[in-house]
Amino acid sequence: MEAQQGREFAAYAQNLDLFEAQHYSNLSEWISERGFELKSESAYLATFSYIAGGWLIDTPTELVCNRGLSSLSDAVSATNRGNLDGFSTYDTNHSHRRVNPAHIETTLSSLESLSVAGERVDSFESFFAALKRHRRDLLTSGYDEIEAAHQTFETAWNSIQSISYFGPLSAFDWLEVVIFVHGHKEIAPKKSRPGYLNTGSNPAKGFEAVFGCDINDDEAGEWVGVLEDFARDVLNKSMPSAIFDMESALCVYYKDQDEVEQVVDKSGKINDDCLPNRINDC
Repeated sequence: MEAQQGREFAAYAQNLDLFEAQHYSNLSEWISERGFELKSESAYLATFSYIAGGWLIDTPTELVCNRGLSSLSDAVSATNRGNLDGFSTYDTNHSHRRVNPAHIETTLSSLESLSVAGERVDSFESFFAALKRHRRDLLTSGYDEIEAAHQTFETAWNSIQSISYFGPLSAFDWLEVVIFVHGHKEIAPKKSRPGYLNTGSNPAKGFEAVFGCDINDDEAGEWVGVLEDFARDVLNKSMPSAIFDMESALCVYYKDQDEVEQVVDKSGKINDDCLPNRINDC
């Protein structure tokens, strides 16, 4: 199989610095410096509010450190009391995402209705415990490891998308944090699927540009397999990094593809002084 823009994408991806990696490193350092356990309510609230608040470390610093919120229930109570009104004038958003700290009060308030497969949860810890039970039930009912992992991740993804201002992309982002920063590998998918590119318009458009088919086409699954093999064999990505990194790579490739086509030479090399330079999306 030969992808229609495979040479260009391969050169691009091999020179790509993804901005998410630096963000997640910063988050891990922030949590460690404050002595929070990675699987604690305070740490979960910090990373959740970081994503919800425009990918800004100022948001968890203000909520967790300055205002003393340490759990999901604390956050919901604070919104019910109107204690977070000060965020309404803080109108800075991340250039690569549509999340915004101006909406943080509404976002945190909606955590009150968070559920997993119809089961209401009242803390981040109970959210992950419910997902663990859900995965166990899937395995008990006969699903294999790959399908149980997929169903568990999809359930988590759908649950987070129910939160105000958390669409598919922000939900996907926080689950990536949950897996790589908090260490919840048990909810990670084990195999790439076209649906994991359905985080917004650009990853799907990037996929179509590279492989010449829509993510909903019958052959999309086969091309996603090619993409996973490339990530693992050429880029030395392990799972599930291959899934998350290729989603990001396709997203930014779509934005840059016209320029990429101009700078990739016949040997498939790219001038890394030209493109990509997406780490500046931070």
